[in-house]
Amino acid sequence: MRFLKKVILFSFIILCLIGIYKDLQLGFSPGKENTSATEPVLTNMDYQVSHVQARTGETVLSIVERIHASPLTRINPAQILADFQTMNPSADPNKLETGRYYYFPLYKNRD
Repeated sequence: MRFLKKVILFSFIILCLIGIYKDLQLGFSPGKENTSATEPVLTNMDYQVSHVQARTGETVLSIVERIHASPLTRINPAQILADFQTMNPSADPNKLETGRYYYFPLYKNRD
């Protein structure tokens, strides 16, 4: 019985160390989620990228409209969704999770 307790304790310690190692390898930083809703973080030729938290009931298109100062009449909604999917490959653009941060295209003025 004493041997079994030692094996369980040793296994628990190993699993904790493996978890800590994986967190360090991924570069997890809790402070990154506090990014401002319209702060550009990456640059592209046609748009910048903004890190935004999804609110209840919002869609990709409603968030893109919210973060832009002027209406986006010249940009195809299909292009917006394609750009979102490129920046968030593991996210489903049709089912945004409330409270989760996503990257959204912040388009430059195209007049």
